[in-house]
Amino acid sequence: MPISRDNYYAWPMRNQFHDRHQLLAELKQLIADKLQLSEHIAGKLTQEEPLIGGSLKLDSLDVLELGMYVEEEFGITLGNAAEARAALVNLASLADFIQARGRTTPAFSSNPVPA
Repeated sequence: MPISRDNYYAWPMRNQFHDRHQLLAELKQLIADKLQLSEHIAGKLTQEEPLIGGSLKLDSLDVLELGMYVEEEFGITLGNAAEARAALVNLASLADFIQARGRTTPAFSSNPVPA
């Protein structure tokens, strides 16, 4: 899923400069906002809490949506099913994956590529 200009400019070079604590906080907020979780449930989310099942009670469709939101917001691709499953085990594994795949160059360039 491509990154929109709005997302890119709202979060410029987001992965390159994140420390882990900030990234985990943003992931918690993303999960709470996009999956419409109550603040009480989202506040209890730990790094090790399973994303499927557990206290979040997310099902496979919720996790699929979360994967799409992560791809859009962070400018990464989860890849094949096995890779996505490993990345979406819990917040810690998702943060590790994002940091490993983080964008290091801008998604949009002011210099067009010659045709």
